[in-house]
Amino acid sequence: MTAQKSQENLVPARQQVPVMQQVSWLERCERKLRRGALWGLAVSGALMGLANLQLLCSVAEAAATKEQEMISLSLDLGTSTISLELESNSATRDLAARAPLKVQLEDFGGGAERIFYLDRELDYSDVKAGSDATVGTVAIYRPWGNVCIFLRAGRPSRDLITLGHVAPHDLEQLKAAPLGEVSIQRH
Repeated sequence: MTAQKSQENLVPARQQVPVMQQVSWLERCERKLRRGALWGLAVSGALMGLANLQLLCSVAEAAATKEQEMISLSLDLGTSTISLELESNSATRDLAARAPLKVQLEDFGGGAERIFYLDRELDYSDVKAGSDATVGTVAIYRPWGNVCIFLRAGRPSRDLITLGHVAPHDLEQLKAAPLGEVSIQRH
């Protein structure tokens, strides 16, 4: 009997309280919320959640809009076709409006770039000058008026105007393609 009493004393006091009298943490918070003690915290938490949701929606909407604004052109290399994904600006819209067109694809810089010249200058009214010459970048070198596609990274230049990019798998096809006449088509 004394062993039973000592075991009963080992049971935490919380478990000895009748279930009806136990109040969960959530219920206590709910009561405080009703009394107004946590109202400010709940409102600010809800607003932060709403602000984050609005921010996420804005980012997703901007990405979808940018995707819709991209201009897709194809470069028919004779042996294969690659895609040029171009930003929407005055120069790319002007280039797309000229398609279909034929140009002479040339090598520049010992395999660093593939370039071609257009018959006349593009509309530069709303383009941003200055660009990094990263692999896959499609740009215009303004002093010469040529369109260049970077196969190797180059130096940033304020004379470059970024038009868009070429996917990495398409770059391998462009490197292997013969130089000469190619055609540009709108997708």
